Amino acid sequence: MAEHANSTTLPEVQALPNLDAISIAHLTGRQLLAVYDALTAVDEALTGSVNQPRCWGSNDLNSGGKVIEALMQWAGMARDAVTEAAERAVSSTRQDAEYCRWVVVKHHASMSDDLMEVVRQAATPLLVQGGAR
Repeated sequence: MAEHANSTTLPEVQALPNLDAISIAHLTGRQLLAVYDALTAVDEALTGSVNQPRCWGSNDLNSGGKVIEALMQWAGMARDAVTEAAERAVSSTRQDAEYCRWVVVKHHASMSDDLMEVVRQAATPLLVQGGAR
């Protein structure tokens, strides 16, 4: 397995961009939501692929399955990075702040079994320049 630039051990996958090299800090809330949704679609497609018999040996993932698993890990880390950017973003408009909040709420809804945590995230005040919430 190769040690990859984003500190993830990936089996022979050299083509993934380093997450630090992908600049997302300047993206608007709407753009962050688009990236998050795209990464979610990628992860769901990869999940469907890795669960096919052709990705498995007798008891474990085969080499192809391990590459797909590594891609899934990368997509998950990228979604985490987009979510963190959305949580830190101070938007110029209320609408843009709502897009950022949607990223955070979607992420928590997909990762949590605690409905109250999702509700808390949805109810968190929006971060808008000038204090308009």
